[in-house]
Amino acid sequence: IGSLTTLKTIGLHVNQFVGTIPSSFSKLSSLLIFSVDNNFLSGTIPEFFGLFQSLNTLDLSYNKFTGTLPSSMANLSNLKVLYAGQNLLHGSIPDSFSDLVSLQYLSLSGNKQLYGGSNPGFSGPVPEFISSFENLTYLRLQNNSFTGTIPASLSKLKHLQNIKLAMNYLTGIIVSILHLYSYI
Repeated sequence: IGSLTTLKTIGLHVNQFVGTIPSSFSKLSSLLIFSVDNNFLSGTIPEFFGLFQSLNTLDLSYNKFTGTLPSSMANLSNLKVLYAGQNLLHGSIPDSFSDLVSLQYLSLSGNKQLYGGSNPGFSGPVPEFISSFENLTYLRLQNNSFTGTIPASLSKLKHLQNIKLAMNYLTGIIVSILHLYSYI
């Protein structure tokens, strides 16, 4: 597949693929959609995703990816959909992700291992910069290890329709933003 440099869409979701994403995929610079969700893929998320300037949908969810989100992904200025939930990812959301202002759907949910697992999932505060994603309609960060308060700046997200922050370690008062959302 890596030699098909004009390829626009890769849809390999809901299969039984194992192993890592091949390095030959780094040549697929014309990709618009990359979907490998619901497989058994592992290893780290490749840095080369940051080279896919036209990519608008990246779905890596429901696999066994480990490590952190590569900061190179902040180069994806056209990215509208990022699903990386239900993996074994950890760390904080990189500050460089503040450049992903086209995002409409962001799901990093379910990276914390439950029932005796050792992976904490994503941690640290919920980044304030998420409020700069003006077109964000869907935010799922549940089942991780986020701490601190829910940023009041999220109330700026006028298009947000779905927010899920359950099963973290969040504290404080939610009244200031609760009136804007139908579901937390």
